[in-house]
Amino acid sequence: MRKAQKYFMFNKKMDFQMGVSENLIVQQEGLFLESEKATGSFYSPLLDSREKKTLWHSMELEWADCLGMDGEKTEIKDRIEVLVYASEDVECYQDGVAWSIEEVMKDPRLSALEKAERLRPFLKKRAKGEEILLHEIEARFLWFELRFFGSGEIGIKKIKVVFPKESWAEYLPDVYQQDEKSYSFVERYLGIFQSIHEKMSKEIRQISRHFDPEVAELEYLSCLVEWVGLQDSFLWDTKKLRYLVGHAAELYRKRGTVGYLEDILEIYLGSRPYLVEYHQVLPFMTTQKKEELLKRLYGENNYIFTVIIDRTAGVDRKEIPVIDRIVENEKPAHMESHIVILEPYIFLGWHSYLGMNSVLSDFHSMVLDGQASIPFTKLQEESRE
Repeated sequence: MRKAQKYFMFNKKMDFQMGVSENLIVQQEGLFLESEKATGSFYSPLLDSREKKTLWHSMELEWADCLGMDGEKTEIKDRIEVLVYASEDVECYQDGVAWSIEEVMKDPRLSALEKAERLRPFLKKRAKGEEILLHEIEARFLWFELRFFGSGEIGIKKIKVVFPKESWAEYLPDVYQQDEKSYSFVERYLGIFQSIHEKMSKEIRQISRHFDPEVAELEYLSCLVEWVGLQDSFLWDTKKLRYLVGHAAELYRKRGTVGYLEDILEIYLGSRPYLVEYHQVLPFMTTQKKEELLKRLYGENNYIFTVIIDRTAGVDRKEIPVIDRIVENEKPAHMESHIVILEPYIFLGWHSYLGMNSVLSDFHSMVLDGQASIPFTKLQEESRE
């Protein structure tokens, strides 16, 4: 009866903290080489299969998104070397002296090179790449060392060690398994296709990560942005961009309406703006003076609307062109927009709104020095001669 495959996973900060690192930084996102360091190393803890002479299957690595010295995304698979060790016991004897493998890895007095020299008898494989086959390794305990080298940012996001070994050659009739030498060749030959098949199957199983905006990598997220037709995506930070793509269908049902534009701006600003259309102020144009005032504030025709943004949204004046660009992309083509940032005080004849940027309260005397006060104040227009 075939045994179900199991695995050890390193994909959290606490997982990497269980190992021993040198010149590396353990973060929530993974394991990274310290800045300005040319080399680094990481020893995993001992991985116990709990069964002697276990045949190990594979080791899968997932790189972190890293930037080179020029700020561009860099290929790092050739800048991390993997050394795989294995042993049937956790203690070893040398010159009649017993010593623990784990103690050697954790000994702060030993450098990475000294540790590698002590552990050399247990080295089974050296390799580079995202997937490493371990079919030739037979032992209860397995551990690995990662060697980082190069310049710029280098990081590992996830490591998965799978066991026991599973070979397609085991599915062949017994006649193909009788000769050990021939069977070894057939197993290695089929292993090429097995590796390709497993990689493709993994991609198929994880295909949703390319289409889920919450977890999609940036290169796939940019494709999703194009699919939903979002213009000028560079105006949005990654978090807001993911939200927009994920809620595109819901938002687009209201496209071309006041509610849609308010929703889009709320996502960008963090607070909901107010949109005033020309027809909303028409009923208040009861006199010529009011008409002149309202037209100056809200425009002179039915194709103009005003976007009023509360100062509490924390909008900087430099952001107005960005907001204007978003409004221009999302508004109906025949409409014109006017953006107003409210100031927290009253301007007579300008955009002052009760409860928004101005309030009414009880009268209090103006206190000058804690003792004297002005009991009455009056605003008076300066006389001109």
